[in-house]
Amino acid sequence: MTTEPGNDERLDSPADIVSGIAQTIDETNKIVNSSERRIESLGQKIDDTAKIVNRNERVVQALVDAMAEAAAERRENIRLIIQQQSEVHDLQIKNYRMWEILIFPERWDRRNQDDNPDA
Repeated sequence: MTTEPGNDERLDSPADIVSGIAQTIDETNKIVNSSERRIESLGQKIDDTAKIVNRNERVVQALVDAMAEAAAERRENIRLIIQQQSEVHDLQIKNYRMWEILIFPERWDRRNQDDNPDA
């Protein structure tokens, strides 16, 4: 039996095709593995980002609460300042009247007589 020269070429061609397919499958597996690692990495980054968002949400809520408390304190301080200003004004009026009595007693005597004509 003799081998025809064209038979070896016919066998080499399918073997080359199978080898090419095997190489393509290996490259595809590498790409899939690389993609899986990237997906896992992205998943971890998404988890990390979600944790940061949750922490930021708590920080923002704490800031909002602190601002509301500070605003309430400012309102109370303003109320106290207004009250004190009123008290200071009343004291200024009393001081002026005492000063007027000390400096101009005759005016005070006349006022008393005008207010109490029976006295």
